[in-house]
Amino acid sequence: MTSGDEIPAARKSRLRVIVGILLGLTLLAVAIHRIGVARLGEAISNLSYGWLFAAAALKLAAIATKGLRWGYIMSVALPAPPKAYTRAMFIGYFGNVVLVFKLGELLRLQVAKRHNNVGYSQLVGTMIFERAMDGLLLLALLVICVVLLPVPEWAEQGLLPGAMLVGVILIVLVSCAALELRLPSLLFPTKAGEWLRKLLNGALTQLGTGLRVARSGRAIAITMGLTMVVWAIEIVGTFIALHAVAGEFTIATALVVTVVVAWGLAVPAAPAGLGTHQWLFVLLLARYGVAESDAVALSLGIVGIMIACLTVIGLTLIWLEGMSSQLSTARASSAGQQR
Repeated sequence: MTSGDEIPAARKSRLRVIVGILLGLTLLAVAIHRIGVARLGEAISNLSYGWLFAAAALKLAAIATKGLRWGYIMSVALPAPPKAYTRAMFIGYFGNVVLVFKLGELLRLQVAKRHNNVGYSQLVGTMIFERAMDGLLLLALLVICVVLLPVPEWAEQGLLPGAMLVGVILIVLVSCAALELRLPSLLFPTKAGEWLRKLLNGALTQLGTGLRVARSGRAIAITMGLTMVVWAIEIVGTFIALHAVAGEFTIATALVVTVVVAWGLAVPAAPAGLGTHQWLFVLLLARYGVAESDAVALSLGIVGIMIACLTVIGLTLIWLEGMSSQLSTARASSAGQQR
């Protein structure tokens, strides 16, 4: 039977899912209402899909590179050579485009746990380090955009302070876990504070194994190098995608769009950033003379192709996971019978 505590938790989970989907649909509906269905349909039909498919291929390559990067992090942090890290990465991305709040990360964790004989906390530690590298590089790129390139005022005032706060939190968290630092009792003088301190220190201890990679300067340098490759591919992919609509775009334009959209989608909501992604494109590309209808059509084109590609890849890999499970069960059963 289901306990009384699990029922409210399940309801809250469903409520978050519904709120995320409704928020995304509302934002998208507002954009379509402003443009008009006929104009949006015309803009979608006028897209140069060759550029979009080329951009999608690069974005898939970026995901594969993220998988390789995660595999390297795992190879340094975990006791045994990692397995199925790229497969887990693609399944996670598939989950992110069909589930709210980026819950595909849980799918990625589950697949990696199944193929690697390690605890969840160790894997979470490697994922936190991976996200920390992304966050720090994107923070540096955002600062470059704000200082050297034309960035909308709303992006500068709204994203930069939050991004800098995230950067500080990431540095503190990774440093504490990697260096095995613990929060002192002086920071938590009350009884409730002491409970919180023990909880946080326990989490840092568990994450420390997965964050072992942060103790090696060479490993940090290699990981950051792979992170730079990932985002270079993403920026080139955005540059190519922008050519699907009329306009004069440079690689600097692609840099601004990629970085601002990445930070704008950092707070998870609807699947595939539905609604949020379209409005970010409208607000960013207006500066470059792109009509709202073209901006929304471009966003829908990119997101739609990526959803289709990741759905095919994700479902195929999940099917292979099921086949692999059946083969493992059959082998175990056969070995038991031989004994």
